[in-house]
Amino acid sequence: TDALEYALETFPDATHTGLHVLEVPFDRPRDAVRGTYLEELLHEHETRAETVLESATTLAEDRGVTIDTETVAGDPAAEIIDYAEAIDADQLVMGSHGRSLAARLFTGSVAERVAHRSPLTVTLVRGAPTAE
Repeated sequence: TDALEYALETFPDATHTGLHVLEVPFDRPRDAVRGTYLEELLHEHETRAETVLESATTLAEDRGVTIDTETVAGDPAAEIIDYAEAIDADQLVMGSHGRSLAARLFTGSVAERVAHRSPLTVTLVRGAPTAE
C-alpha cells in the first residue's frame, strides 16, 4: 500500500501497473494442478492475489487514477523483472516489508533481489517493520 501510494503521488501522470506474483509451493504449472489436491492451495493463492489487486485498484481510483493489474506465477524476483522489461517499464516501485536483519539474512527479500538484479531503477518504499 505504501509503495502504491508513493508511486501514485510521485508519478501522477505515469501509467501504473499492479503486479502480483503467485509463488506457488509446487513444481507444476498452474494448469497441471487443476483437479488435484493442490487445486485448493492454488485457489487460496489466486484469491489472495485478487484481494490484493482489488485493494490496489480501489486505492488508485480513490485518487482518481486507473491502474492496470496483472497476476503471474513463478519466482517473484525473476517474474517482476521479466514483466517490467516486457511492458517496457521505466521504473519499479516496490514495498519492502521492513523485516528484521535476521529475517533478511536468513531468507533474503524479493525487493532486495529485484533491486540488485533489475536493469531498471528500483525504488523501495519501506513499510512498517514486522516481527518476522
